Amino acid sequence: MEIAKHSAPHPYTLPSIVDFSTLMEIQPAIHHLLAASSQTVVVDAGAVERISTPGIQFLIASQKSAASGHKSFAIAQPSASFTQALEDLGLDTIFTPKGAS
Repeated sequence: MEIAKHSAPHPYTLPSIVDFSTLMEIQPAIHHLLAASSQTVVVDAGAVERISTPGIQFLIASQKSAASGHKSFAIAQPSASFTQALEDLGLDTIFTPKGAS
């Protein structure tokens, strides 16, 4: 999954809290973007103050869904809390900044 340095047109902005209860709102919105997008789905994580493991699992599953449809899935402007949550789970290495080698 890419972490976009600059957001693409029409990114989906995650709420400040991403957990099991907010996934009920996030999931259909991202699924709609995956179905409607022809190339790249961008999720803006700049406002995230707290993200739970199920929230991260959903984003990883969304990335895999995008890849199976030959689309890109990028995280734009990840907040420090978002990045820390990935590091805490040991998942920071699976996210590569867009354009990084």
